[in-house]
Amino acid sequence: MAQGSETLAVIDLWSTEIAPDLGGDCNDIILKCVVSSTVPLHVQIERFRPDRTVLVLRNPYHNFLSLVRKEYSHEAGTVEEKFALLERTYQNTAFDAVWLFEDLLVTPHRVLQGARRLGLDLPDSALEYRRTTDDILQFNVKRSAWCRESFGTKWGFGNIHGRGIVENRDHYLTRLLKRIDPEVRERVRSWCPGVCELYSRWPPFWDVRAGWELLRTRGRLAAWRTKNTVRRLLSQGS
Repeated sequence: MAQGSETLAVIDLWSTEIAPDLGGDCNDIILKCVVSSTVPLHVQIERFRPDRTVLVLRNPYHNFLSLVRKEYSHEAGTVEEKFALLERTYQNTAFDAVWLFEDLLVTPHRVLQGARRLGLDLPDSALEYRRTTDDILQFNVKRSAWCRESFGTKWGFGNIHGRGIVENRDHYLTRLLKRIDPEVRERVRSWCPGVCELYSRWPPFWDVRAGWELLRTRGRLAAWRTKNTVRRLLSQGS
């Protein structure tokens, strides 16, 4: 969404911060924030006054396994409280669209089309991530006093992947197929049943392209495992 050449993009507003009124002479202004118990969704919307609001989700099981390894997993609430908040946010009707991170990996052009339907002026090359974080930073500090004064203290680039999504796409797709322990599934489902139900239907049965991409990834993963097994057996035999 930040790939438009005239887009002011706050890629990662820090979780304790309230969205500012950025202003600025640009085509689009994009701000990514985290909904937390510290700063509720309605506060962010009231302050930023967006024309469009999009909820971006990640597979809750993978999200859980990633979060519990982080030092900040219990900041601003326990892990359980965070996932309960995720469920309440998902059930909110304030969003113009709900996007899945996994769709960006499997069917990225559909995500691009969805962004354009929301009115974003994005080039066909947006999925190549040619506009770098340096480009975005330079544009932001020229067009916004708040961005200039607050970079590194109130906003930054977070755990942004950018070109990494393109260059390591197979790696990310493989992670989607990671087996989830049944106990983890049950715990997470008890905290956010609606989000888990959404992901139980992903990808939809009619989505041939998404199904093919995942099938192709399963094949590569199986070949990699077989190769490693053969290599291990040969090393043991020698």
